[in-house]
Amino acid sequence: MADGGAISSENGYALESGAAIANARGAYGTLGFVGLRRDNGRAVIVTSYHVAFGRGAVAGEPVSILAHEDAARRIGRSAYGRNGIVRLGGDDFWVDCAVVDLDSGIVGRAVSEHDVGEADDEVPPLAVGDQLSAAGAATGVTRGVVVNVAFSDRILVGGRITVTPRQIVVRSAKPGGAFSAPGNSGAALRNQRGQIVGLLWGITPRGDGIASPIAPLLRLLHVRIGSAAAARDVSTLLGARADANLR
Repeated sequence: MADGGAISSENGYALESGAAIANARGAYGTLGFVGLRRDNGRAVIVTSYHVAFGRGAVAGEPVSILAHEDAARRIGRSAYGRNGIVRLGGDDFWVDCAVVDLDSGIVGRAVSEHDVGEADDEVPPLAVGDQLSAAGAATGVTRGVVVNVAFSDRILVGGRITVTPRQIVVRSAKPGGAFSAPGNSGAALRNQRGQIVGLLWGITPRGDGIASPIAPLLRLLHVRIGSAAAARDVSTLLGARADANLR
């Protein structure tokens, strides 16, 4: 699952993996990737649930992209998602994921089936020692190594203690460095081929990134990862009618 979309313009805003986004209540994080809804083929963005719906936000509220802390431009509205358990292939997985529907001024049409990335079942299984990277709004691009592919923790969600089974943990390739930081939630994990294999949502005390595997997340959201061709079809960036160029 390479690609995931990357469109930029000269106005300082870029609809691309790693861009900073925020909801109307002030919850912020990272744009994970451009995806395509299975039901209608329209382009959307995928991020973490607690980014799109954090601080009590509900479906239909605005989501904006940030050029810097004092400048934001609305790109769409929170649509749906979940932070909870998904069952896939007989196993339970924790997911923290959401879809943001792009405003009509940004995406002008449905895209066809040839614009999707690789099939969901073609994601290679991860193993301890695999090298991954992520582009986070807080850190920029970081590189690391998988240290756990079946991590489980207990976290507080909605006032309840919840178990988070079968998560990916990635440690920085730099000795003593942090792979992730607050603000990176929603960032896409990529393998060395550029395929998207997970979505960051958490951090350990030592700075390791915690991510949901991509397959159960895509199944829940009914989304395919968009190809570079699909990204080009997100034709009018941020309503500015600016010429866009694939990075």
